[in-house]
Amino acid sequence: MQLDAQATIRCDPRIQRRRYQGSPWLVFHHHWVELDSVADRIWSACRHGSTVEQIAMEIASSTPCSLAEGVAATAALICFFVEQGFAEIIGPTP
Repeated sequence: MQLDAQATIRCDPRIQRRRYQGSPWLVFHHHWVELDSVADRIWSACRHGSTVEQIAMEIASSTPCSLAEGVAATAALICFFVEQGFAEIIGPTP
């Protein structure tokens, strides 16, 4: 899946973020996905309308990840969210 750096992610409003035993989870009906700290930050940034580039830069600056690792983690998790039906990619506005 190709991601444009200026694309934003629209999260499905039916997906709820919950905490259970100290860990963040995404919940949709009976589908539960546990998030690590990086995935939780990426989900939160997607919910706030950040671009793919902004999310990757935030991950690189707020975690021990390098910029390359932040880009890779952001791309992989956004693709996962889209594949699970939790979100959709919205292209950059001209």
